[in-house]
Amino acid sequence: MSGRTVEFYYTTQGNLGRIVDGAGATDEGGASTAKTFGFLYEMTQGGKNWRVELSRHRAAREG
Repeated sequence: MSGRTVEFYYTTQGNLGRIVDGAGATDEGGASTAKTFGFLYEMTQGGKNWRVELSRHRAAREG
């Protein structure tokens, strides 16, 4: 795991909103290999975490 970057993002309410595992990492073709985990909260239920989403973005590198 040496050299891998994990980024944490928080909402304005202080809740964990998103984690990006492998931020900035790309494959040989320049596509992102990062895994993004999004955290959704139901504010009518006291802000309890009610869903986690995983997405992989395979966008081509710009530039």
